[in-house]
Amino acid sequence: MPLVTIIIPVYNVEKYLKKCLDSVVNQTYKNLEIIIVNDASPDFSNVIISEYEKNYKNIKVITKLKNEGLSEARNTGMDNAQGDYIFFLDSDDWISVDTIEKLLFLVQKYESPIVNCAYTNTIGTFEFKKNPEKIIITQRDLTENKDLLLISGTVWNKLYKHNIFGNLRFPKGLWYEDNAFIYPLITKVKSYTNTNEIFYCYRRHINSITLSTKTRPNIKVFDRFTIGDFIKEKCLDFGTYEEFEDQIETIRISKAMATLLEISTWFCIPLQERIPLIAYVYQYLCQKYNIKDILEIPYVKARMQQDKIYKYRVQFLMENLKIAQKFYSFHEEPLEEAKRIITKYKR
Repeated sequence: MPLVTIIIPVYNVEKYLKKCLDSVVNQTYKNLEIIIVNDASPDFSNVIISEYEKNYKNIKVITKLKNEGLSEARNTGMDNAQGDYIFFLDSDDWISVDTIEKLLFLVQKYESPIVNCAYTNTIGTFEFKKNPEKIIITQRDLTENKDLLLISGTVWNKLYKHNIFGNLRFPKGLWYEDNAFIYPLITKVKSYTNTNEIFYCYRRHINSITLSTKTRPNIKVFDRFTIGDFIKEKCLDFGTYEEFEDQIETIRISKAMATLLEISTWFCIPLQERIPLIAYVYQYLCQKYNIKDILEIPYVKARMQQDKIYKYRVQFLMENLKIAQKFYSFHEEPLEEAKRIITKYKR
């Protein structure tokens, strides 16, 4: 039986940790190595971890003396993993008890480097999606359709063959690190298996990055620009950038646009400062990606046709930019000026 390593970074999640760990120790597949990386968590997570470590011999705990962030916690887990296969699980989420058994079956049956499963978002006890009546397994071959690269930017709903990682690691200290890892990796392996069966439960709560930056100003949103550069650089290292250039540039633009759209709805920043903030970020985006008109970006045009909410957000952004062009002049260091404004209102 192959050994599967589950890597769980832990930081400030005492409220959710037991549910996460219960879902792992009760897996129907038993040949597991469970690596818990305590990233110097300041709460009582360490007490919970110690309890599980005492009761389950296949749990390995690595305790950091200084908080280094999610990326380094995952990297530490990878560096210590002995498994033939790797699964990443965030400590505020949980998985179905048969997750590893079923994903391992698929990865072996189809001789696939990666198996991707469906997931559901959860808020409290509410789950946004339920399992489909018909389970569909598909083989996604990027040599036949390069746009398959754009489908999944997460690392935590996948089972991986350990040997495909090589020296690829998560970039230290950056948010949106999943994108920086998974996109270059998929260009490298060029295929994966997908199941529409839901195994992963992704918990949304106010302290999660994906929700917190929607309403609260934070300079870390600009990590998306750095992540875009990281993706390109890694693909250049792998020799896959030229082959997937259109898709990689689409990913980079989508991340840049996400930042621009996000800050346009930070209503806690007064309009007289939010408008120049938007203008600064737009100026930087234009400089970095040689963009002349947002509405002519193929990615934006496609999303506006497919998603009414996205279309509304872009239209709202354009109204703000029109105001900015009338009343505001651009600056030589737009991103630094944007950071200066955000710093005043960061919570």
